[in-house]
Amino acid sequence: MIYWRVRLNGNICLENKGNVMIYQFFLPEMMSEEDIAIIANQTICDMKQVGTPINMGAVIKIVKAETSGRADGATISKVVKNLLTQGV
Repeated sequence: MIYWRVRLNGNICLENKGNVMIYQFFLPEMMSEEDIAIIANQTICDMKQVGTPINMGAVIKIVKAETSGRADGATISKVVKNLLTQGV
């Protein structure tokens, strides 16, 4: 079993973290930054072809929809920011 320490009222207790393992089993696998970058780069290229003004918020919104819960919002934001500052 995996345990973690919790401090309650000055006392240290051990609490079972088995439930965390069960939740992780059912969660979708998270995408890597490289996979997110591929989707973000394609989104930016599509926006350029259509002539849509490119801003970070619009790109993030589309990438979040495409990744559908398999990527963290902070990671998406970081990847999109890096791509836009590189001038992709």
